[in-house]
Amino acid sequence: MCTPLDHESVSRRDFVKSAVVVALAPVAPRLRRLSAAVDDVTIVQFSDAGARLGVVRVPKIAKSDTEWRPIVSAGIYGDAARRH
Repeated sequence: MCTPLDHESVSRRDFVKSAVVVALAPVAPRLRRLSAAVDDVTIVQFSDAGARLGVVRVPKIAKSDTEWRPIVSAGIYGDAARRH
């Protein structure tokens, strides 16, 4: 025999949280792949002669301005900073 739930045993907030978890459970693996894909970028590789070699996915490089300054020449760094 089913008995109605006591309002004190399950709060509305807990019920909604549970419903959201159950609703998103089938989608969770796709969301994990999507978040991993955000950390990658797609680039086109070219040979020194300019021939297209192909498309590859590589990890995104995230560096602060202070990390980029010693690596990139001043002219290129200044142009990129002005565009951004």
